[in-house]
Formats: sequence, structure tokens, C-alpha cells
Amino acid sequence: MSKFQYFLRETWISLRRNLMMTLAGVLTIAVSMSLLGWALLVRNMVNSGVDGIRKELDLDVYLNVDVTPTQQAEAQSRVEKAKSDGLITDFEFLDHEKTFAAAQELFKDDPERIASIKLGELPQSFRTKLSDTKVAGEVAALFEGLPGVRAVRFPEQIAKTITRVANWIQVLFLVIVIVLGAAALFLVVNTIRLATYARRREIEVMKLVGASNWFVRVPFMAEGVVQGAIGAGVAVGAVYGLQVLLGNSLARIQDNSLVKTFEVTAADARLASVVVLLLGAAIGLIGSLLGLRRFLDV
Repeated sequence: MSKFQYFLRETWISLRRNLMMTLAGVLTIAVSMSLLGWALLVRNMVNSGVDGIRKELDLDVYLNVDVTPTQQAEAQSRVEKAKSDGLITDFEFLDHEKTFAAAQELFKDDPERIASIKLGELPQSFRTKLSDTKVAGEVAALFEGLPGVRAVRFPEQIAKTITRVANWIQVLFLVIVIVLGAAALFLVVNTIRLATYARRREIEVMKLVGASNWFVRVPFMAEGVVQGAIGAGVAVGAVYGLQVLLGNSLARIQDNSLVKTFEVTAADARLASVVVLLLGAAIGLIGSLLGLRRFLDV
């Protein structure tokens, strides 16, 4: 019998002999890796939403009501320069008619306010789409002291709050990944230790007749990897299930302007699944090595 056949036979025997402990290890990894996969999936969804909200933040350049054509042309040339320099991705000029229509839409539930607004009384403006919220100050500086420019407005506090929340979310998910990974590793180590404890006499005999540590390790390592792979495989199904659930839920509320920037795709599920599979197998392998260590000192 070849070594490979021996290792396969011993791995199968160990899995079958310790069926309850094997199931416990598989379920432990399945639950832990499912939670980890879900955390990665939700993290990607939140990141896409935060990035989308950032892109929705506009920088508005308001002109004086009595701006002259020359002053307006100079302001537009600077907007166009910002676009050519890559500071903004696009812009729109809101003339008196567009500004008046926007005000009517904004105050549609306040007829008295609408009646008090006259065409031509509201300032015209340039609405710009920033390439990145970090360049808001640089874009605003282009219009400082420029004749005809009334003000430059950018929701800086909102941008800072979004960035701060996104950073905290990143830290939170990193902690979740570490805690879940450590919990799964701890439980697999103990599962393998129970299996090796039941076979400690057999391992001692193998060591006494000259078997190397690696010859003893391989079947248990394979057992750990099999447990990790099966558990991670179950977790992959859970990841795709959550992806479908979240995708359908977001599709039903996509008309909400705040929620429309959030999305979870099949690519996100694939990435999370790859991480779950690799980490599940790695946890099984490392857990088996740690669980065996104390029984190899004969």
C-alpha cells in the first residue's frame, strides 16, 4: 500500500470513527465562516453605499443675482478648467429658469413660499460633481474672491461624517473577522485534540517504532482540511443565500434616494466565498497542527 493510500484510509477512518466530533468541527466552521462571509458581504454593500453617497455630494458655485456676462464667463472657464484638471467629473449650469423650477419642487408643500419667489430673484449657479470629496477645498479655492461669485457651498460636515462612519465600519468588520476566525480556530483545535486523545496510544506506538512526526501528522492534517473545506462549503451556500436576499430587498426599495447607492452583487458573493473557502481550509489545517503538538512529544 502506498503512503498516499495509507493517508487517505487513515483520514477516512478518523473521520468515521470520530463522527460526532467531526460533525461538531464541521458545524463550528460552517457557522463561523457563514458569519464571516456575511460580514464581508455586508461590508462590501456598506462600502458601495458610502462611496455612492460621497459621489452624490455636489459642490455648488453661486453667482450674484446681478452677475455680468463677463463675470459669468470667467466663472464658467474656471469650472471647465477644474474639469480638465480632473478635479470634477461633470458640471451643470442652473440658470434662472432651472433655479426657479428647482425651488418650486423643493417647496412644493409650501404654496406661500413658492408664491413669494419670483423668476430671476434666485442666484444662478454651477453644480459640480467632484472626482473625490478630498478635492473640495481645492475646487473652492478656484473661486475665492472671484468677481460675480456669491458663495461656494459644499456639505463638508456630511462628507466628514460619512468618512468617519466608513472608517469605523472598516474597524468593526476587521474586529469581527479576527474574533470569528479565532473562535473557529479555537474550536477546531479542541475538536482535533479530542480526536488525537482518543488515539494517543496508537500515536505513541507509531512514534516508538520510528514513524516521523510528519507521517503521524498528515492524516490529522487532512482531517482538519476536510472539516474546514466542508464547513466552508456550507458557508458559501449561506453567503449566496444572503446575497440573493439582500439584492431582492434593495431592489424593492431602490426608489429611496439614500438606499439606491447601496448594492450587493454576485461578484461580492464570489469574493466572500473565496475568502471563506481559503480561511476555512486554513483554520482546519492550523487547528489540526496545534491540536497534535502535545501528542508528538514521546
